[in-house]
Amino acid sequence: MEGCRRVLHVSAPMDFQDNEPEAVLTQRSVDGALGILKSCLRSKTVKRVVHTSSISAMCFKKENVEMMDESYWTDVDYVRSELNSYVSSYAISKTETEKAVYFVTIIPLIVVGPFICPKMHGSTRSALAPIFGKKDYYKLLIYVATVHIDDLARAMIFLREKGDLIVPQTQ
Repeated sequence: MEGCRRVLHVSAPMDFQDNEPEAVLTQRSVDGALGILKSCLRSKTVKRVVHTSSISAMCFKKENVEMMDESYWTDVDYVRSELNSYVSSYAISKTETEKAVYFVTIIPLIVVGPFICPKMHGSTRSALAPIFGKKDYYKLLIYVATVHIDDLARAMIFLREKGDLIVPQTQ
């Protein structure tokens, strides 16, 4: 990180094959994010970090609400009991990582658009569910909005350059 002035943290582990226990995936995610932040602090040159989280860090609860703020988190126990395992592991790891790093964060919804991954990522899989006949994803598509990857990239660049214009709320 030395020599960098701004850092975009845009990745998190996700195990689509469900080979890794939830606790291991979550710990890897939290440790990775905290490691990046510690490296930024040690560098003495990084002035801003923009962290990309996921809507799954805040959208899974028994009750539906119209407005969410920084105090609204995914209910981890609810996720463990109601979602399939790779989705639950991802949602739990994003929730716990977000709580650990708590700072200015972008929380995108379902991200769509071209991707360069060797495997189809969760957002694309969800967006294409009607084409693939994956009915278990339909509810997600009805209740969760989408954002194009280009718009997400623009938001990240804005926060990287102009993040000081945003006054974060305190807990």
